[in-house]
Amino acid sequence: NGGEDCSGRERDWVDDEIARLDSVDLDREYGELLAHWQRPVIFYALRLAMAPAIESVLLLDRLLFLQALPNVSASLRPAFRPSLSPRTFLLAAVRDQPGSSSVGSEAEGLR
Repeated sequence: NGGEDCSGRERDWVDDEIARLDSVDLDREYGELLAHWQRPVIFYALRLAMAPAIESVLLLDRLLFLQALPNVSASLRPAFRPSLSPRTFLLAAVRDQPGSSSVGSEAEGLR
């Protein structure tokens, strides 16, 4: 079915690409790529090592931003066990409404 929908030019292109792949020395190509296997491994190891520190800096930056706003109470609290989730903190903010004592009305002020 799929071959019937192809024009002659598309079939020629596919044939040319298959011929090119047949002429490529795949062992040599993969050998050159495998010679540099350490680069992605090092990159991902650094990424995994740095991710918690970067996420903490971002959370603290957002916390400081919210705390600098007038009439906003913000806090950073542990919400999950670290064994369950690497993102263990909850950033909570509530806009203080003058004259209200209800938690529900304070939460409405954030919308």
